[in-house]
Amino acid sequence: MPVEGADEPVLIVPYDPAWPGRFDQERAALARTIGEWITGGIHHVGSTSVPGLESKPVIDILVGVRDLHGSRACFDRLFDLGYVYAPYRREEMHWFCKPDPSRRTHHLHLVPVDSARFREELAFRDYLRRNRDVAEEYGALKCQLAERLSGDREAYTVAKAEFIRATVARALNELVYDRGQRAGISISEATFDSHAVQAILTEWNEELEANPEFSRHGGSTVAASDFASPHGVFVLAVEDEEPIGCGGLRRLAPGTGEVKRLYVRRTERGRGIGRALLESLEGHAEALGLRQVRLDTGGDEGVALALFRSANYQPISDYNGNPYARYWFEKQLLTP
Repeated sequence: MPVEGADEPVLIVPYDPAWPGRFDQERAALARTIGEWITGGIHHVGSTSVPGLESKPVIDILVGVRDLHGSRACFDRLFDLGYVYAPYRREEMHWFCKPDPSRRTHHLHLVPVDSARFREELAFRDYLRRNRDVAEEYGALKCQLAERLSGDREAYTVAKAEFIRATVARALNELVYDRGQRAGISISEATFDSHAVQAILTEWNEELEANPEFSRHGGSTVAASDFASPHGVFVLAVEDEEPIGCGGLRRLAPGTGEVKRLYVRRTERGRGIGRALLESLEGHAEALGLRQVRLDTGGDEGVALALFRSANYQPISDYNGNPYARYWFEKQLLTP
């Protein structure tokens, strides 16, 4: 059934060791009731999932589903469990609470497993679990905001959004770093006109010049200032002190960034380096407060197109007039 009634005031209480057990009970009920729609597990998220962290006494639950359209079929079963539905951030998830907006014990998010929101809810939780000092800072912020905004839940949520956004960006960058270390590489910021960056871009340029379409049109141009703070960033993938890949992010318009010069040396492809570079740039985009990123590509190379599609980039129309490009993509980033 849809949400009705007044909203519950914001109340922050000390951590309760009983919260994990309450989640376990609800996880079992959800698995029995909507198991056929679950493709990405049932996860305890939010502040009650972080040991020692102050929180509203509401168990937040993340359920990974295949897509939003197909998962609507399980709504009636969730209503039978006492959940009520609200169209909150409906482009990202299906949101439920239980038993009532004025007296909440559980929040439930049905989120597609290949979406940014699914990945980032888990990344935020895991980062707070690993970094006690950040969790304590978040707890103090929530207590201050709850005291000032207890009667306005939406204002409370907006007021803590910047902290969440910045923490998610750090968490994702840490995940990318870990992935790079497992692959035997490091990914870090670099100056666009440095020798190492220009060396790998020379390889990129030589590969493009071998393409007749590029030779005919000349491709797009960039400037070193595009990738300098606060306008953007450039990152370099290095293995054994040798540059093997790169990528840049520049501001395109208010709230929008553009990925440029994403390249991995041909002999190093297939190791996940391109994905790690792309995720690093997305993390930087969120740290810069960008809401979406765009990119274009000129080739028919299946690996590149598969990378962008698997990373949840959606096809869009030509946004930059680049005569070399044949495909244009856009990705919406999480806005906590």
